[in-house]
Amino acid sequence: MANLLSLPPEILLKALEGFSVREIVEVSQTCSKLRHVIMSNKSSFRKSRNPDTIHLPPELSIDNVSASALFGLACRSIAISKHLSSSRQPIEPHSTTSYNLSIPSLLQISSVHRRPTRFSRCGTTIGFLCDTSYSLIDIETSDVLQAEIQLSAATGSIPCMDTLWLKEERSVLIAAVSEDLTGTCVLQVDEISTARMTFGERNQRFRLGIPRLELISMTVHDQYIAIVTYKRLILVDWRNNVGAMIQVTNSRSRSEGDDGLSPASSRECFSDMRTLLFHPREPAAVISQSCFMDKVESGIHLIKLPNNMPQLTDGMSSGVSDWTNLTIQSTDLRCSRFPNQLWAAIHCAEVRPPSTLDLHVLVMTQQGETRAKRNFAKVALDISDSSSYTEILAWGEHKAEADNFSASGAHRIAGSPFYLVKTSNGYCLNVPKLEDGNGFQSSFVLLSLPFNCQFPAAVKDVSTFPDIAQGQWDVLLCDFELQTGKFFAITRDALHVVQY
Repeated sequence: MANLLSLPPEILLKALEGFSVREIVEVSQTCSKLRHVIMSNKSSFRKSRNPDTIHLPPELSIDNVSASALFGLACRSIAISKHLSSSRQPIEPHSTTSYNLSIPSLLQISSVHRRPTRFSRCGTTIGFLCDTSYSLIDIETSDVLQAEIQLSAATGSIPCMDTLWLKEERSVLIAAVSEDLTGTCVLQVDEISTARMTFGERNQRFRLGIPRLELISMTVHDQYIAIVTYKRLILVDWRNNVGAMIQVTNSRSRSEGDDGLSPASSRECFSDMRTLLFHPREPAAVISQSCFMDKVESGIHLIKLPNNMPQLTDGMSSGVSDWTNLTIQSTDLRCSRFPNQLWAAIHCAEVRPPSTLDLHVLVMTQQGETRAKRNFAKVALDISDSSSYTEILAWGEHKAEADNFSASGAHRIAGSPFYLVKTSNGYCLNVPKLEDGNGFQSSFVLLSLPFNCQFPAAVKDVSTFPDIAQGQWDVLLCDFELQTGKFFAITRDALHVVQY
């Protein structure tokens, strides 16, 4: 040991490369010299095999936080991870903080089918859709900021929407499709300020009529908006005012050397498309598709975004005939453990350099007419070589009865996936945990809900999770943040932050 400690700091740091965050923290606890070397240099954490285990504030990255602060955040993240790996279950909450709310739409809605949805969060700022209004809350200080933005007329509806948090601009971008009683659909993009002095101020950035189709889901990323319908994608670049309707074909249905943009027959084109996520750094997207009967795809496909979309004009009607149709060839991203008969929905995507895309996927498989099994999986795909893949883990599986689980109309989850489990003592949360603090989400843990949430609960998306509530909604279970062990829930008059 003495010989090891006599080595220069750069050699000691080189030896730590490839360690997990937990292993680096444990090494730092062996002696003061190693702790000093690790606390004074960020390279050990930067080059660890799971740096995402460290929970950083949303405005910070490893590059702009000090080495000593990074070490402290790593120690805290590992302590929470170990706590969530406790063998004593369900794990009781450590504390609950409640923030009073006075949002009119929350108080007025009584039907469980009209309760808040589309929860998203960026640091201390929280947003959700309540009927046709979007609500923003900031809990950074005890003086809670609240704002409510009307997205559609009172007689209309919001069939799909998505949000994009703009950290540098201190705002949130809201892309929403509103539909009135006549069936007219309008795509609108609004930028809402989240800065303290201008909180809730609205700036309309884009508005256009779109075809009235069976809308499944929506995703916004940078200047792109994708609306997923049953058989087509509506793709819009709202900054450059271009867009098109896109049909997607599988690579096996095209001839060798095809450019992938020529017309295709309807039998070659995808149907049952469910979700789409844009590649965070490249002009590409990953889509999920239901695969049943004689289909042999994995249900997860990669497409390149077109660079030849035509201009959109203000005078365009919402008819399909006014839109240019393009056909794009996809690449099937094979995943060996995914069965042929499945229903897949992609919840989030992360990029690891140089070209690996991590997908969090919910896979539903039907077991007879009345039973289904769902698996949460994390899949790593090498985008630079789309013929290869690596499935690195599966979170686990859960069997659900047909009368309390629906697999249609899924939307992205704000944080880690979770679902409710009914026990003899009431409802508990089943959430993924960081196994042994090493950053690999390989199993689930039961969390006990606090007393003020311990009654039949309305889950965030009635079409995706078990509809346990009967009649009126009582509490909206919103988000579980795995790295900090925090759970967020909304009642009619308060936001609750539960620390485990």
